[in-house]
Amino acid sequence: MGSVSRRALLAAVGASTVAGSSSCAAIRNFAGKSLSNPAVRDFIAQVAAKIGAEIVMGVGEKFEGVLADWRDGISSKWNEWSNEGKIGDCRYHEVRVDNSNTPTIVVVGFLSHDRAPTEACKESSIETDPMNDYCAVFFDTANDAILLPAWAWQTLLMFADEQCSDKEGADLERIKQFLKISLSPISSHTEEHETWANAVATVSWQTSYGPVDIGRIEKDDHGYEGTIKVSGFPDGSKKPTVFKGDLPTKPA
Repeated sequence: MGSVSRRALLAAVGASTVAGSSSCAAIRNFAGKSLSNPAVRDFIAQVAAKIGAEIVMGVGEKFEGVLADWRDGISSKWNEWSNEGKIGDCRYHEVRVDNSNTPTIVVVGFLSHDRAPTEACKESSIETDPMNDYCAVFFDTANDAILLPAWAWQTLLMFADEQCSDKEGADLERIKQFLKISLSPISSHTEEHETWANAVATVSWQTSYGPVDIGRIEKDDHGYEGTIKVSGFPDGSKKPTVFKGDLPTKPA
């Protein structure tokens, strides 16, 4: 895996400043601060933009042209995730890349389940479901990839929003770069676990500065709380930063 891919993979999470407005539902972290609802319908664009994959490509049903070399790898992972019951048979038609001639990153959105008949998958009007859909980041010509469930990318976006919320100018740019470094994995191998009653779920990966752990736990009101611990992003006591925030109960 090339160094560019390792640096770029999860810059999305680190650099993101979540889109929102005063009309969006509010969520709160453990410090009681109000954050924007991360369950935005353009979440793929939000994530992709932060890793520099801002070029939109409408590839229809097949990956062709500059993405021809990525086709087999993407299809293989797609089939694997679908067979495991993680995603449905449909994906978003528009994908995002970092370079229109020689892409090194491809960001794809996948439906969480088959909420549309097969023929409807061919239509470009499939609506996103930011409460359930997945974000996949492919790199190394799709020989490697990470699949983030909604609760994981939502928690990551809340964490990034929290770190960037009171920054501006040069301070904001420094935080974005620091987040990229501390969140970028050295391997896409993730450890994922879910309890039988679905009360707790976790996903983790390794970075050059230690692991990133993300968890989701059910609360007594049957809502969910997202937690992230970033080893390479120290807090005021020089220990890994831990962030907690209530996951959204409805789209923004």
